[in-house]
Amino acid sequence: MVLLSHDAHGAWVNTAALERAGVDAQTPDPHGGRICRDRAGRTDGLLYNSAVEIVSGFAPNPGPEQPDRILLDTQDYFHSLGIVGWQDAIVGDYLSMPNPLGSYVRTARAGRLRSWVTGALWWDRSRGLEQIDEFRELRETRLGEHMRFDAVKIMQDGICENCTGAMLRPYERHGEAVERNEDSLISPRELGGIVTALDAAGFSVHFHGVGDRAVRECLDAVEVAREHNGHNDLRHQIAHVDVVNPQDVPRFAALGVTANLQPLWARADKEILERKLPLLGPERAR
Repeated sequence: MVLLSHDAHGAWVNTAALERAGVDAQTPDPHGGRICRDRAGRTDGLLYNSAVEIVSGFAPNPGPEQPDRILLDTQDYFHSLGIVGWQDAIVGDYLSMPNPLGSYVRTARAGRLRSWVTGALWWDRSRGLEQIDEFRELRETRLGEHMRFDAVKIMQDGICENCTGAMLRPYERHGEAVERNEDSLISPRELGGIVTALDAAGFSVHFHGVGDRAVRECLDAVEVAREHNGHNDLRHQIAHVDVVNPQDVPRFAALGVTANLQPLWARADKEILERKLPLLGPERAR
C-alpha cells in the first residue's frame, strides 16, 4: 500500500511495500529523498520525495480506462465552474502518480479534450540534455488546438514542512532531530546548463522552488540563460516561492521571471502555524 500525502512530497507505505522494494534499516537515503526511521533506526513507513519512488515502482500500473475517465470527469467538473483551461505542472512519472501523457494524447486525438491545456513536461534528473530532443518531438506532435507541450517542469527542492525545502540557513528546529539544511536536487552549475539549453530550444521552464536557496538557484539559472541566449518572450516561472530572500525579490522583474504564488499555502491555519513557521523562525516566517 502506498498512500500519497496531501502535499505530494511524501507517502506512507506499509510493511509489504517496504519488503517488496527491499527497503530495510541499512537502505541509504536516495539523493533528493529521505527514508524516515524510528529511534532504533528502523524504517517507519514514511518516505519523502524521491524515496517514494523506491517503492512506488512496484505498485500495479492502472490501465488507460481509469485515468482517461478521471481526466474527462475532471474536465466536466471544471466546466461546471466556468474553468476552461489549465496548466498541468507535471506531465511525467512522479512518485506514485501515473503519467498523464497517454490520457492527454488519447482524449485529444479523439476530440474529447475541450479545454485549453498546456503541459509542463517532467525533467528526469537521472537523465541529461538528450531529453530535449524528445520534448521537441512531443511539442511538434499534432494533438489539435487544445493541447500543447511548450513548458518543462524542474523540481529544485522539496517543501519546508518536512525540511526538504532548500534553505540558505538551517531550519531552526525539527522535533528532536538535528538541524537540517536540505541539498538542492540539481547542482547550481548543472541547472544553469539545463535552463540555458531549454531556453535556447524555446521551452518555458516551470521551476518548483520553495526554500530561499532553491529560489535563488532558479533565478541564477535563468540569469545564466539570459547571458547566453539574451532576453526573449519565454515565460519562465518559479512556482510556490514559499521563502524568498529580500535581496532576490527585484531579480524576478529584472530577469522576466514570473512568481507563481499559492496564497492557499500562506494562510494562518493550524498546519502553517504549528508545523511550518516554527521551522523557519520569526525572521523568515515574516
